[in-house]
Amino acid sequence: MSRDGAPGWWTTAFGRPYLTAYAHRDDASAEREAEFIASLLALTPGARLLDAGCGSGRHARAFALRGARVAGLDLSEDLLAAARRDDGVGYVRGDVRRLPFRDGAFAHAVSLFTAFGYFDEKGDRAHLTELRRVLASGGTFAIDFLNPPHVVGSLVPESSHTAGGLEIRERRRIREGRVEKDVEIRETATGATHRWTESVRLYDRAHLETLLSGAGFRVTAVRGDLAGGAWSERAPRLVLGAVAA
Repeated sequence: MSRDGAPGWWTTAFGRPYLTAYAHRDDASAEREAEFIASLLALTPGARLLDAGCGSGRHARAFALRGARVAGLDLSEDLLAAARRDDGVGYVRGDVRRLPFRDGAFAHAVSLFTAFGYFDEKGDRAHLTELRRVLASGGTFAIDFLNPPHVVGSLVPESSHTAGGLEIRERRRIREGRVEKDVEIRETATGATHRWTESVRLYDRAHLETLLSGAGFRVTAVRGDLAGGAWSERAPRLVLGAVAA
């Protein structure tokens, strides 16, 4: 639930229009990103890996190709329907705050493409605590998140483009420590319009590291993108590697 008691935005945002709007995020880019993340995790063939917030399964498939035994979890039925194929990944519908897996079930876990920060801080803490619970002691975790100084310095208030027969307009703002994006997607063939507002908490590096520590992780690496670039306040992403203490 959202802060006002209504269903959270994440329960309706990730449908079929979302898949078309983000079609440029393809398997080829996921394979390149997975190569770096696999090294950050010290991924071992045959080890169990959880992709929490797997979406349409781009990264889950890439990790499976590297020999991992992958479970992909997401709340969206539409994204999971797009993900499911004969790719060796087991897909499960579920909430990241209440993971349907036993304690210590995985050797590795990932949270990629800003699949964190959707809830209030209590919910975000529960998200990380659950990830720690399902990781074996000494297991590794990688989180790919927004880099708040970069977001603040580069925010584009409004943009529009077309993709796959859709007209997509996005309006962005920063309010109460969160970056918010109003998305409007119009189907050119039918005129049908889809609208939602995304809202992600802007945890800076120190705050996110504190949350990870409180959940039982020890941060071992900090990078600025999914190619392994150095982190700075100008880096496009905040990528942390951690070990389950």
